[in-house]
Amino acid sequence: MNLSSCFGIAAACTALLFTGSFAKGSLVITGTIDGPLTGGLPKAIEVYVTADIPDLSIYGLGSANNGGGSDGEEFTFPVGSATAGDFIYVASEVPQFTAFFGFAPDFTSGAANINGDDAIELFQSGSVIDVLGDINTDGTGQPWDHLDGWAYRNDDTGPDGSTFSLSSWSFSGANALDGETTNAAAATPFPTGSYSTGVIDNPPSISSLSPADDALEVAVGSNLVVTFSEPVQAGSGSVTLHLSSNDSIVESFSIGAANVSISGNTLTLNPTAEFAAATTYYVQLPVGIVEDLSSNPFGGLTGTTAWDFTSSTGTLPPDIAYYTPVIGLTGNTLKVQLEQIIDDHTVIPYTSSSTDIWDAHQDLYEDPNNPSNLILFYSQASIDKSLQDSGGSPSDYWNREHLWPRSYGIGTDGPDNSDLFNLVPSYRGVNTSRSNKYFDYSNPLDGSYADPAYFLSPDCTADSDSWEPADGQKGWVARAMFYVTTRYNYLTLIDTPPDPEPFVDGTFMAQLSVLLEWNRKFLPVLKEQEINQAVFDNYQGNRNPYIDFPEFADAVFVTGPSWGGWRLEHFSFEELVNPAISGDLADPDFDGIINLVEMARYSDPRSADDAPAVEGSASGNQVTVSFVRANDMSNLNLDMEVQVSTDLQTWDPLPLGGATISTVNTEQEEVTVVRTLAVGEVEFYRIQVTRL
Repeated sequence: MNLSSCFGIAAACTALLFTGSFAKGSLVITGTIDGPLTGGLPKAIEVYVTADIPDLSIYGLGSANNGGGSDGEEFTFPVGSATAGDFIYVASEVPQFTAFFGFAPDFTSGAANINGDDAIELFQSGSVIDVLGDINTDGTGQPWDHLDGWAYRNDDTGPDGSTFSLSSWSFSGANALDGETTNAAAATPFPTGSYSTGVIDNPPSISSLSPADDALEVAVGSNLVVTFSEPVQAGSGSVTLHLSSNDSIVESFSIGAANVSISGNTLTLNPTAEFAAATTYYVQLPVGIVEDLSSNPFGGLTGTTAWDFTSSTGTLPPDIAYYTPVIGLTGNTLKVQLEQIIDDHTVIPYTSSSTDIWDAHQDLYEDPNNPSNLILFYSQASIDKSLQDSGGSPSDYWNREHLWPRSYGIGTDGPDNSDLFNLVPSYRGVNTSRSNKYFDYSNPLDGSYADPAYFLSPDCTADSDSWEPADGQKGWVARAMFYVTTRYNYLTLIDTPPDPEPFVDGTFMAQLSVLLEWNRKFLPVLKEQEINQAVFDNYQGNRNPYIDFPEFADAVFVTGPSWGGWRLEHFSFEELVNPAISGDLADPDFDGIINLVEMARYSDPRSADDAPAVEGSASGNQVTVSFVRANDMSNLNLDMEVQVSTDLQTWDPLPLGGATISTVNTEQEEVTVVRTLAVGEVEFYRIQVTRL
């Protein structure tokens, strides 16, 4: 997900600022009139929008009177969008135009004060893209002369560039409107709004997607639905559903399969399994997967962001009142206050004839599809609850794993030994294999590197001193570690290096920086939240704050810009669980800069910015590009890149060598780059932010 703010600069020209991009030739001159009313009015130009234009201000008009050559761009359209199929009228004045046509012009400008022997130029980004008449020739007596008449473009022609094409036009002839008072009653009326681009048998294109591109909180049981511009029939190939995190294929939908259907202009895909909660996916459609009824193939949908969406977290709303005492707190003050909220919990016996950890695990981790089984943490395997390790059982029996190992400061009795937030069910063999290794990314160059870490944990890896769980458990593990060091203040999370590795009989656990990254990248899923709630309701009477609000981790352990710190600073607890306000794509201050970009800039998403995310100016052939960013991106899990293009199609990173970096405040810096362009050279710039 990203926002691309973009502007174009031509050397020795004024900077043009806009957001998004446009299609070249999306505007065309379709007509001009030299009217019969007093003063030769109305005088007007009609232009037609051939493709959607996000910012009309990149276009302008100019007149060339009496063969005197170009006067350049004399009228620039104001900032605003235009929709394909729109006709736009620029007149020299309003009253006579309205009296003659019965409607008012869209804009007025002296550039429209032309006679039928004058030429008109249409500009895009300072360059001529269409022309009516020869700018270097007085039109009197020429084939295109329409004094007291009109000229109108032939269907399916234009724009013609800077060279006038007589064959693209039809003319009323000179004096054709003499004596007329309204266009409606004229014998040879100006053909208002009649230009057409013609009928072309185009291949089918996408009209809509469900879920929509970039959609959030998508129901986990949703179908994938593509609506095309026209009725379609089966082509060949397979649609693929991918995980955005690693590009792996989740499911392939072969055209003609039972879970693929076509009805009219709609293609529906029914996934065989529900989406995982809080997971981002993307969909790719190959060329020819469908075709229209004339056998024109669909052109395909590729890339990782053309159609991506994030499934619902299925989030259970946290007990916000539970955290009232910590509002506005950060650092160790926040950690201490969280400890006071969650300590003195009800202690569940580790082993007992009454309810103990064995019983709690069978309840909390029960397989929803088989109540006789439970789901093991690392392996995600479903095994019979009765296969309980008695001390010398086979490796494929289950027992209770301390995520923060006992040997690193956890007692053999008391609340830390049997805290359900630090205990998970695991195969006996997996528990033994992991031993007391701390959590970190495994190093493939380590002589003891193992993938898998153990045959009963196929998605985990390990090296000589650390254990890397599968992606589905990384965030869960991180939040368990944050809970333990908060609930039991004699236990400390460290980074090694620079600190020594955790050691037996010590009170240290690692790897803090990696756990913080996992916490941001792998947010709580529904099962984790359900266990949090059940521990609170049925067992210990306390909660893991880092499951309810993962942002607390950054606020406690990170100094400087961070994902959690930024979110807690700008949103209330109620807003943090409302993606319409605090989600990456939300824009709560309606300034056109989404939260994802506000975070990368470390700006306030509740205060509208007057300037775009990336700014530029030109002086002669010197172009200055500047943007603000967080002065430390390492704890934001974001990538921020300024890109440059000469054609709005191919984008490359803007070289920042030699850039000037200046301090804005304790959390922001401004980056300024000066570019030198050849005269007439055009460059476009955009800033792109992507979540890692």
